[in-house]
Amino acid sequence: MTDLSGFLSPASNSTSSVLNAIVDRLASCSELHQHALNFSNDLKNVEDMVKNVETLVSTLEETVSTVEKGLESNLKVMQENLEELDKRL
Repeated sequence: MTDLSGFLSPASNSTSSVLNAIVDRLASCSELHQHALNFSNDLKNVEDMVKNVETLVSTLEETVSTVEKGLESNLKVMQENLEELDKRL
């Protein structure tokens, strides 16, 4: 029996060291995967913000276009009114 335990002892030591290395590697991989998940979430948040900004810019462009058309229309009406006023004077 002592011969058997003497035979198994070096094998269990090498198995133990291999298992420790595997556990350490798995812990490192777990940390790396957590960082990757955080990066992925951050990237999705940035993409969502970009979409929101694009929507806001589009809305602002439409608003500016509407205001510009209104100003052009008002300017035309003012010019016509001034011309009419000049004719009366």
